[in-house]
Amino acid sequence: MSDLEFIRRLRRLIGRRCRYLGRDCQLIEVLADSAAVILSCHEGLPPIQGDQYGQPLRRAAENIQVPLFAADGDNLSDDFIDLLKQLETGA
Repeated sequence: MSDLEFIRRLRRLIGRRCRYLGRDCQLIEVLADSAAVILSCHEGLPPIQGDQYGQPLRRAAENIQVPLFAADGDNLSDDFIDLLKQLETGA
C-alpha cells in the first residue's frame, strides 16, 4: 500500500471516538507532512487557551498529537498501533 493510500484510509477514520491515555478523545485530523494524527480530548473542564501573547483567551478542548512512526522511522509507533485498534473497532 502506498503512503498516499495509507493517509487516505486514515482520513476515513476522522470523527471516530476512542480512549487515549485513559481519556475520551476524537480523531480530528491526519497530518501527512508531520506523519501524525491529532486527537481532541473532551473530558472534564477544558483548559484555558492563551492568545499569541500568552494572555488567557478562552477554554478549548486539548489537542494531542500522536506520531504515526516510531523513533526508527520505519515502523509504526506503539501508541499509534494501540490507537488504530480502538479507532477501527469503535471502542
